[in-house]
Amino acid sequence: MLGAVRRALDVREGEGALTGVLFVHLLCASAIFILGRTVRDTLFLSRYPLTALPWMFVLYGAVSALTVLGYAQIADRLPRQRTIVISLVIGVTTYLATWVAVRAGKSVVYPVFYVWSEVAANLFIVQFWTFANDLCDARAARRLFPTVGAARVLGVVVIGLVTSAIVRVIGTAQLFFVLVGLMVAVGALALAAARLDRRRRGQTVSQQAPSGKPRLELHGRKPRIVSDPYVRALALFILLAFTSLTIGDYQFKAIARATYREDELARFFSLFYAGTGVASFLMQITVTPWLLRRLGVGWGMSVMPAVFGGSSAALLAAPHLAAATAMKFADNGFQYTIHETTLQALYTPFPPSAKARTRAILDAAVKPMSYGAGGVLLVLLATRLPVHSLSWVTVGLVAVWLVLIPVVKRRYVRALEKSLDSRGGLALSPQHTLDGAGERALFSALDSESSRIALFALEQLDDLAESSRQIGERLEGRLLQLAAHKKSRLRAAALERMYLASDRVAGRGALPEEVTHVVLASLADKATRVRAAAATACARLLGDESVDALAPLLHDPKPKVRAAAMTGLFLHGGVEGSMVGGARLAELLCDDDPRERRLAARVLRGLGHGAYKPLCRLLDDADSSVRRAALRAAKDVADPRLVTRLIKHLGNPNTRRRVIAALVAIGAPAVEPLLSLLRNERTLRGVRRAVPRILGLIPTPQCYSGLREMIGITDEHMRLNVVTALVKLRAQLRADPVSIVALDTYVRTELRDSYRQLAARRALSDEKLITPLLEERFERLHRWTLDRLLRVLALRYDRDRLELIRRHFGDAARRATAIEMLDTLLEPQLRALVLPYFDDVPLETKLERARELTGPPAEPIAFLVEQSRHPSRYLSSIALDALGALCDEHTIEAAQIATQRTSVLNREIAAAVLARCLGACEGNSPRTTAPRPARSSELAEQARALLASLQGDVDPGVARQVRRALDADPEAPTVYTTLEKIQLLQRAELFKTVPGEDLVPLAQAAEVATLAAGETLFRAGEKPTLVYVVIEGGVAVSYDGRVVAHLGSGDVFGETAALSSAPHNASAEVERDAELLVIDAEQFAEAVHEQVDLADGLIRLLARRLRSANQKLSEGSSTAPAAAAPDANHEEDEDDDD
Repeated sequence: MLGAVRRALDVREGEGALTGVLFVHLLCASAIFILGRTVRDTLFLSRYPLTALPWMFVLYGAVSALTVLGYAQIADRLPRQRTIVISLVIGVTTYLATWVAVRAGKSVVYPVFYVWSEVAANLFIVQFWTFANDLCDARAARRLFPTVGAARVLGVVVIGLVTSAIVRVIGTAQLFFVLVGLMVAVGALALAAARLDRRRRGQTVSQQAPSGKPRLELHGRKPRIVSDPYVRALALFILLAFTSLTIGDYQFKAIARATYREDELARFFSLFYAGTGVASFLMQITVTPWLLRRLGVGWGMSVMPAVFGGSSAALLAAPHLAAATAMKFADNGFQYTIHETTLQALYTPFPPSAKARTRAILDAAVKPMSYGAGGVLLVLLATRLPVHSLSWVTVGLVAVWLVLIPVVKRRYVRALEKSLDSRGGLALSPQHTLDGAGERALFSALDSESSRIALFALEQLDDLAESSRQIGERLEGRLLQLAAHKKSRLRAAALERMYLASDRVAGRGALPEEVTHVVLASLADKATRVRAAAATACARLLGDESVDALAPLLHDPKPKVRAAAMTGLFLHGGVEGSMVGGARLAELLCDDDPRERRLAARVLRGLGHGAYKPLCRLLDDADSSVRRAALRAAKDVADPRLVTRLIKHLGNPNTRRRVIAALVAIGAPAVEPLLSLLRNERTLRGVRRAVPRILGLIPTPQCYSGLREMIGITDEHMRLNVVTALVKLRAQLRADPVSIVALDTYVRTELRDSYRQLAARRALSDEKLITPLLEERFERLHRWTLDRLLRVLALRYDRDRLELIRRHFGDAARRATAIEMLDTLLEPQLRALVLPYFDDVPLETKLERARELTGPPAEPIAFLVEQSRHPSRYLSSIALDALGALCDEHTIEAAQIATQRTSVLNREIAAAVLARCLGACEGNSPRTTAPRPARSSELAEQARALLASLQGDVDPGVARQVRRALDADPEAPTVYTTLEKIQLLQRAELFKTVPGEDLVPLAQAAEVATLAAGETLFRAGEKPTLVYVVIEGGVAVSYDGRVVAHLGSGDVFGETAALSSAPHNASAEVERDAELLVIDAEQFAEAVHEQVDLADGLIRLLARRLRSANQKLSEGSSTAPAAAAPDANHEEDEDDDD
């Protein structure tokens, strides 16, 4: 029963107790509010005339504003529950004092209590909602506040029904004690809610901040509230709303009083308030949740003003009680239901450090002031206009109120953005204009001992010199000084900028002689980077007069210098320079040394289209390093005739990044050939996946329309790439938003596929058929779906906001705010589709809600069989591997198909699965559940026949698997499959975040080495050739004869030396019999360049090692070698050829 109620109210597991306590808390606070009004009205109106009421409204607004000024000083300094208790103690004291004054017959107490009771009761409501906002995130607020807010209406109904009966028993004056009892209950409930929240979050009392969340000690200025545009918009929204409602309340009561008298009037009011209360309660638990969930806060803000404004306009045309009653129903019926629940949701973006003060200003100051403003208008107009004519004022106010709603919504979304964006306001700070002090600081920074600071200043001044002649002239003088700086980086930077300076002075006279002298002198500098920069500057400054100076550099020992000299001669040396440089380039192209041919590729980078023919020659070079250098040069040559040759190189993952850069540089001429590759289903999957990335970087309408055609491509990864590219192109081309119909179709297809994947994942887990790699694949597919949905929505909605949501969705602390922001962006049609997929609900609930969209789920075995036929070699292999646990006819059939595929991975896994089935059928494999005995012999024969067909496979890995299975030698060494090697790699910190699919090339290349204790892996000073991953056993790393590290299972070593190509700075020796995965250093380096996840893992690993080294140093240990880190001021020259 409780479960059904919880599901009906959308209260999730663990939220029931807290929701119940908050509900009763608000019920009691609402009872104080309504019962207090009954007491104050009875006491005041029995002693003062009706004409005094408008002045009470004005006085209430003034006193409430003054109260807020004091309350705001402490609101965010104490825990919320403590602030509530302190306020209640003051309330109890003042109410008891009022009772004493009433008993003593002090008439002055009646107007004082009239104002104070409203201030205090309103403050208790404000404090409750502030507390509730702290305990609930944005999404929980959207779900739970309609339920909790129903207590406000229920309090009105209950108090309305029981007050008269209580008064008959104890009298009006004794109601003060009922109010005091309710205040005590509110205090106890606030403390109980705080305890429940601490228990839910697992926090201790000492850790609590005002919100019940961990306290953050932040220094600096408090958040600005009054100047916040969002706060101002909300303040105006509240001011317009309650000023209008105050006038409408007066109109309703005046027309009702003119229609009925005495007892009839009392019965009418009784029936109206009772009926409105019941209708409001039902509306709060049914309509409000649906409206906010499906239509959002914009519609929630619009309901009350639309109905109120329409009724007010109707009152002008028909000044009767019916129209006035409809107008009052819009007030009482919607104010405490849809309107208040929406208003509470609008408070969620405020940071905890400002939330209480913000609410105090808006609810306890602006709102009472709006009552006061309404009272002033009534004082001025009520005696001058007929009652129904006051609607001209309310209609005007409501019109402005409705116009303000889109403004509030936009600022609400912006406030959500700011709460998501960790950079806060800095993210939006405009670029400042440099003043005189800033200019002087930059020039002073050129003299800094830190080359980084000096280089930064030089870059900034160089940019400013483009727009300021005065800065340019000062900078020219400083460049000559920097050209003689002791730091080579600064000398080179100064020379690189001298030709720019020469362009700026070209119109003002000849080039200064000292510039020429400095450039020529720098050609003999000891630093490689300086000589290279001088060669470039010399060619640009002297033109064909530079040939004699540059010719000797064509034989410089450093390739970087030779390349700069040759490029300069070709581009600026005229005919003679081209002849001298061309002769040297011809020698490089024909040289047997790959290093010289790589240098030729570097020279060709600067020659543009004229380098097409020699570059083609290098692209076909037998040496892979030369081909890589040529592909890098292709980006700068960018000749359209290269497209066909470049596309051939897309199939190599190790060079794909450089090919992509070259094709993007070529641009439009490459688009149609690339689209043809994408449309062709026979294109290699890796190539096909790369095409959308390239097209997304070529902003042409042809790319956009071509990718739009492919948005429904079946491959999930390719679909993500297509969507990502489309979003980029739409932003660059400023294309029109796609229609909601087209987007709805795509989203439905995407969600249907993903829900089916989620259902299959659960079914496979239940059947114990899911493997670690399959589980990882499901998790990745789910993340891809989330990513694709957020990206594809940018084809219609704001890209920057969706990107902000996408970045922070994975952050548990900000996920609710991200989903709330998404909710505000989407139209109802898409909101109903998308939001359920993003919401944090149990998987069973999510799948049940999506049953209409997905239909019945697939059987787990049928799903695996289907996936084993997937065109992706990796997905089909892990599905077949999972089927291997069954060892039945489905397994044999799937393996038979895999043996006929071209992918080595598919055939290798087929061989391994067949070997497993053969062992299970013959009873000698502990790794698989044996099939039914009646079919064992038949299945074994089928498995053996398929294995025999693979005996002659060209891949040695497949052949090893077959030999081991057919020989059935239990003593044979373990043969790891590629999938098993992937799992071994993922045990290491370096590889654990890299997707299994991306590790396939490394795993296929990795060899397993079994070594005995005492064997040496490498010695300090040796050139690195391998990277090692420990599977079992132990390895000792020693430095200068001392052991500095003991490595075990999952540890990686040799990777930093492999990347830097520097000799090992330590030695490694097996200290316990070990089994290692060994990876070629060059292949590892290429993988790091291609795989972002692998590069991230390497950064984390190096950071951990650096922290460990720093810790040892801080503890005074001298056993750890210094971390090899590049020195920012290092003067030793390195040949950075490639």
